Amino acid sequence: MTELILHIGHPKTGTTALQRGYLRQRHELAAKGVLYPFLNRESDRHTALVPALIDTELVTGDVAFLPHWPGGDVMGQSGHMWRAVQAQIAKFNPARVVLSGEGFFQLQRRWQMERMTEQLGKVFDRITVVAYLRSPQSRFLSSYQQGLKAAGNRAFLHPRPYMPVISAWSRFGPGPLRLHIFDRAELIGGDVAQDFATRYTPEVLDQIRARPDRELNSSLSAEAMAVLEGYVDRVEGLDGAERRTAWQPLYESMLRLDRSVPGFARPRLTERADRLIQRRSLDLRWLRADHGIAFHDVDYRLVSTEETEEKWRPSITELCPVDQDRRAQLAARVEQALARRTLGASTWISRALRHLLRA
Repeated sequence: MTELILHIGHPKTGTTALQRGYLRQRHELAAKGVLYPFLNRESDRHTALVPALIDTELVTGDVAFLPHWPGGDVMGQSGHMWRAVQAQIAKFNPARVVLSGEGFFQLQRRWQMERMTEQLGKVFDRITVVAYLRSPQSRFLSSYQQGLKAAGNRAFLHPRPYMPVISAWSRFGPGPLRLHIFDRAELIGGDVAQDFATRYTPEVLDQIRARPDRELNSSLSAEAMAVLEGYVDRVEGLDGAERRTAWQPLYESMLRLDRSVPGFARPRLTERADRLIQRRSLDLRWLRADHGIAFHDVDYRLVSTEETEEKWRPSITELCPVDQDRRAQLAARVEQALARRTLGASTWISRALRHLLRA
């Protein structure tokens, strides 16, 4: 009997931490009967299997099919990896297999569920689908910060309903759907990987708990976000590669300096932003009534009371309270750090950094 634990996200719920925790210890876990299949050295997530499982080319945002991967086109590469997963199952004969990928959360059609169920049913005797869900306010703030950190992109607020995906997986998916709230105050051990292991792969809990992924603890303060926002206009005219080349040392400098300036705290929403996000959130009452998921930071008297197609792209000061004195200290230190990095840098990097340093 081989059981599949299919972890489908949703986005911004610590999925990368969970994937890295299982992947880097895959040999130790396999020895205890839990297989986290290896795809290749450039991917720790299993969304690349989606095209093979639904027999349709579909590339989700959390995976890129690279031209040097075996198999040729997207369908060929996905099929190659799915066969590799089956070969690993045959080799290790595990009691449980864990597959994880946020891209699975984009599947919401009945035919997709039926094709995937057919493929997975040929390999596994039992399937459990797991999703962690984040409140709309927490998710938007996390997404906004992620975009700003990656390349100076600022997110728009628009409704992101839960119902289409959750309904499809609960009604037509390959196995029972288990939903959990992503909130560090409610997660076992305050960590999603430890929570997941405790619930679904308890035989390897000691391995997962012993090696938390410290590299992913990279939250920025509201003041740091405000400083980064001030540089966005300076890179707007750069192409993608040059923009990333300029932005990466800025982000690295900010990450290092943020906690060295007194007063560091994780960002929180202003009261106005919090209420506005809730008013534009859809189907939270449905999620509570039908699936028992109630977010502690949601005022259910507010949700879905403002129907609008108008997009909202807030500034940092509209989104979060900002200590302006601390922001000014950070801004000065970051400018000095960038100036030092420009000295001795290659011509390409130096030219990119000068865009950030111009008055």
